[in-house]
Amino acid sequence: SNIWTQWTSYKQVNGNFWKIFTCYFTKYRDSSTRQKENISNEKCRITKTRPSGLCHAKIKVEWLVSLKIVKVGRYKDSSNHTHSLLDVDRLKRPQVIRTLVEKEAVKNYLPLAITAAVKEYATIELGLGASAQELKRKEVTNIKYKVRGPMEVHLVGNSDLKLDISQSVSYLKEQGYQVEIYRVHQRSTKGIVFAHPEQLEKLENHG
Repeated sequence: SNIWTQWTSYKQVNGNFWKIFTCYFTKYRDSSTRQKENISNEKCRITKTRPSGLCHAKIKVEWLVSLKIVKVGRYKDSSNHTHSLLDVDRLKRPQVIRTLVEKEAVKNYLPLAITAAVKEYATIELGLGASAQELKRKEVTNIKYKVRGPMEVHLVGNSDLKLDISQSVSYLKEQGYQVEIYRVHQRSTKGIVFAHPEQLEKLENHG
């Protein structure tokens, strides 16, 4: 999943079709180094660039629908890979590694713990130790944000503070919590306290 990227495709009238895939290291143009106008170097986003023309390996995949055959072969006279598979893993993680990170991110562990767990599982259970060792905590943090973001939308409060508090109180009561609103006039302080009946029972019994 991280080795090839689609380059072109063609579908015939009889339903057969083919696709050309090129190495993920293929890059036809050099990265732009143009200085953005009126933006200092300190404020520019730091990004990594890689040179073009590192690899030109290509394959052709043909789907012969009527014969139920799939043919995979070198495309014309394209060259062999000029790098190792580990180099590709450094550029882009294998999908299996990303999937493991996403599954662990759902549990809402810290990125450091997720990174360690994925590396251990990929090494022991999948034999992908070399690929897993390239996994960085920053990358795990970004994946976790993408996974957890939609899951935590319901936790974002209303922009109107009074309405937000009112909705929070209503939600807590619906969940069976006892809610009390308090106010300290001497300090101009007010807020809410809440507890579940089971918690109150434990406090009464055990202090």
